[in-house]
Amino acid sequence: MGLGKLTLSHVLIPNNYYNPAVFSMRLSVTLAVLGAGRQSNTFLGVSNNLIDAADGAAVEIELESIGEMYRASRALSVGSPAQHLPCIFDTGSFDVLTFSQRCLGDCNYQSDPEESYNPEKSTSFDGFSTVKLQQDGDIRDHLLMMSFGQGDCAVLPAHEQVQVEGSGGTLKVGSMPIMEGVWAQDSFRTLMDSHVTAVVGLGKSRKAGAESDPTDGPTLLEELKVDTFSMCYGLNEAPGYLLLNDPAFQGGASPAEAVEANVIGNVHWGVGLTGIKMGDKTVGCDGNRCAAIVDSGTSVLMLPRATVLAIMQEVEKHKIGQHCEGVEALPNLEFAIDGPSGAQLLSLPPSVYMVHMEGEVPTNEVGESILQMARQPATTHVSACLPTVMPSDRDTDFGPLAILGLPMFQQYIVSFHPEPNPWKMHFRPTAKAGKCITGAPQSVLEGGVTGRVRKVDPSNLPLPRWSGGAKVVM
Repeated sequence: MGLGKLTLSHVLIPNNYYNPAVFSMRLSVTLAVLGAGRQSNTFLGVSNNLIDAADGAAVEIELESIGEMYRASRALSVGSPAQHLPCIFDTGSFDVLTFSQRCLGDCNYQSDPEESYNPEKSTSFDGFSTVKLQQDGDIRDHLLMMSFGQGDCAVLPAHEQVQVEGSGGTLKVGSMPIMEGVWAQDSFRTLMDSHVTAVVGLGKSRKAGAESDPTDGPTLLEELKVDTFSMCYGLNEAPGYLLLNDPAFQGGASPAEAVEANVIGNVHWGVGLTGIKMGDKTVGCDGNRCAAIVDSGTSVLMLPRATVLAIMQEVEKHKIGQHCEGVEALPNLEFAIDGPSGAQLLSLPPSVYMVHMEGEVPTNEVGESILQMARQPATTHVSACLPTVMPSDRDTDFGPLAILGLPMFQQYIVSFHPEPNPWKMHFRPTAKAGKCITGAPQSVLEGGVTGRVRKVDPSNLPLPRWSGGAKVVM
């Protein structure tokens, strides 16, 4: 997903999607549950209502492969009694976003409304009541807009009880700031068709920077007091894993095979890049240091445009078949990142950074980039072996922007340390670890360095939020 950015401007929802009468009829009004037109006054502050998370117990969550995303089916529950919401854990955003059964228009973003959040069934909901919204006339005056790769969605701020559960226990917050999604663009259909009705932001901090949201409230990581979390994604549709309070780093220790990276900036999980190479060929960030955001919600590698062109030139020097026959002849794609003892090397094999791209091409920047790489500018359908890279034209105070998305999480267990003394990240090769995360099955590693490439339907690739716009505040 990446960068769930909030704005306070009036939400411009098309009139054909905005129907107050339909909204009013969605739910019966239960004043005893929602309160008589109450709006939470603690929305802009810290809830300070932590439950069950003080012991720092490790909680492991299995992530199911659903195309170019990884979903946790029952790890997240919101409200009291608990409503389980299929979700994506996203290191590129900050909020807990729940798509609601209270929706504007025809609920065009919902494939299964029963999987969506229903505030009227929750006794712990603290936010705008349906009566209040009806009485105030234009509901849009109360909405905030969030922007993701899938598009924009309109939200109502609230507080709710939030639980994250998995193998090892449950972490709970009694009153957590959430965003209740009540409208979304049609482009969210891909997400909803995958039965995802919530996005849980695991971003570093939203307390500084032009792209942090106006609430300045706590993130879920801060409320749960998670000291370290680790993520990885399985290859060839094998599951991924999220581990909260990773015991591998207890007491300040770190595994011997872990590569430590310095974290730059105050907002995002960012690292400095001092070079990108394919084999012996330097393809980017050598004379001009780059800044890379490590984003579990982005399905590709976004690199400076000149780097993408250089990678394609190297790929085209090899005779790679349409279905990626001979892909093992390609060199590894290597990233030199800043660490405490100097540059550290992260290496992606071609079985990870190359894919067999086949299907209808979307009519957006993703599709344009795919057709350019495939050298098929005049078609609407593509079948080619391509690198999972997209050009980025954005900048930061630390140099040109890069995004290290899904391929990096398939090759490495990426560990994030939210305690800012200082911020740190670690990368552990899954092959050396012997498994993805503690308790994860060996099948996560099948495919490894020499495994077959995955097949990708380009119509399922969301447009990364990072693809265009102003300078990114790290």
